[in-house]
Amino acid sequence: MNEQKKPNKTYTSEFKESAVKLANEADQPVSQTARELDVNVNTYTPGSANIPNR
Repeated sequence: MNEQKKPNKTYTSEFKESAVKLANEADQPVSQTARELDVNVNTYTPGSANIPNR
C-alpha cells in the first residue's frame, strides 16, 4: 500500500485558547465543537485542555 500520511496540523496559541473556551462554554458535546473546528476530538481530552467531563 502506498498511503501518504497527512501532515500534522499546527495551531496557534490563540486558536487553542479560543477552542478550549468555546468547548467549555458551548451547550453541546465537546465532540460536536471539535467537528465544527475541524479538530480531532482526541485533541480534547478532559484535564489536558481544561475541558471538564461531559
